[in-house]
Amino acid sequence: MKKALLSAAVAAIIAAPAAQAGVTIYGQMHLSIDQIDPDASGSKSSSYVTSRDSRIGFKGTEDLGNGLAAIWQVETAVRIDDSSAQNWASRNSFIGLKGGFGTILAGNHDTPYKRAMYSGGIEVIGDSLIKMKNLSGADDVRAKNTVMYISPDMSGFSLAAAGVTKEAVGSDLTDGYSLAAMYKNGGLRMGLGYEDNLGSWEEKVVGTIGYSFGDLGVAAFYAQQKDSTGSKGDQDIMAVSGSYKFGNNKIGAIYTQNDEDGASKKDGWGVGLTHSMSKRTTAYLAYADSENGLNANSGYTGAGSGFSLGMVHKF
Repeated sequence: MKKALLSAAVAAIIAAPAAQAGVTIYGQMHLSIDQIDPDASGSKSSSYVTSRDSRIGFKGTEDLGNGLAAIWQVETAVRIDDSSAQNWASRNSFIGLKGGFGTILAGNHDTPYKRAMYSGGIEVIGDSLIKMKNLSGADDVRAKNTVMYISPDMSGFSLAAAGVTKEAVGSDLTDGYSLAAMYKNGGLRMGLGYEDNLGSWEEKVVGTIGYSFGDLGVAAFYAQQKDSTGSKGDQDIMAVSGSYKFGNNKIGAIYTQNDEDGASKKDGWGVGLTHSMSKRTTAYLAYADSENGLNANSGYTGAGSGFSLGMVHKF
C-alpha cells in the first residue's frame, strides 16, 4: 500500500508541470519613491512609496487545428507598497479565438481607442510620474463586458473594433463602442481612434504619430474629448515628446497642454532618465510639473510638481 501511494504521488508531481505546459506566467514590478510639492495653497511637500501598475498575469493558447487557436489571459494588478487588496482579473483578462481572420476576444480589456492612443510612442516612461495621461488629462478606458475584434497585420496596417454592453435591462453591444486604425512600418508609427459613450466623456477622437531615427525618437498626440451633458467643457489636448538613447541609458522629455472650453489652458511637462540594468530591469529618475495633475497613485494626484526615483522589473 505504501509503495502504491508513493507511486501515485510521484506520478502526480511529474504530471503537474505537463498540465501547466500551456500556461505562461508574466508580470511587472514597478515601484517608485516620490517627493511631491502640491500647487494647492497651504499644502506641504510629501513623500510617497508608490506601486505603479505592478501586475501579474497568466496566459495561454491551445491549437484547435486548421490555423485556429483558443487564447486566454488573466491579469491582475498588485500593490507591492502596502497590503491593499486588488480585484482578481482587474487588468486585461479575456478568452477568445485567433486565426487567419484575426482575433476575437471577450472580457475586460483596453479599448481600441486606448491602443491607438499609445501606438505612436508618446510615453517617455510608462506608468511613471510623467505619464502622459495624468500630465494632460487625456482619458483612456479598460472596458468591462467587452467584445473585440482585432484584424491581422496587413503590411503594417491593422484595425480594431469593440462593443461594450452596460448589462442593464434593454442593453446591447452598442451601449458604448470603440474603433481604431494603426500603422507601423520601420520607424514610423501612427494611430487613429474614435470612442463613443465610454469612460468620462461621451465622445472622443484621437490621432498620434511617432518616428524613430536610430537612437532618436519623436512623437506627437492630439485628442478631442466632448461632453454633451454640459457638466464640463469640451477639451482639446495635445502632447509632444522626444527621447534619445545612449549606451544603456535613455533621456526623454514630454510637454502637454489641455485647452478646456471656459477654462484657462493647463500645461504639463516632464523629463526622465532611464538606465537599463539588464534586459528586464530598469531604474529611472523623473521630474514632473503639471497644472492638470500628477500620477502619484497612492498619494497626491492634483496639480503640482515632483521628483520620482523608480525601478521596474519585468518577468
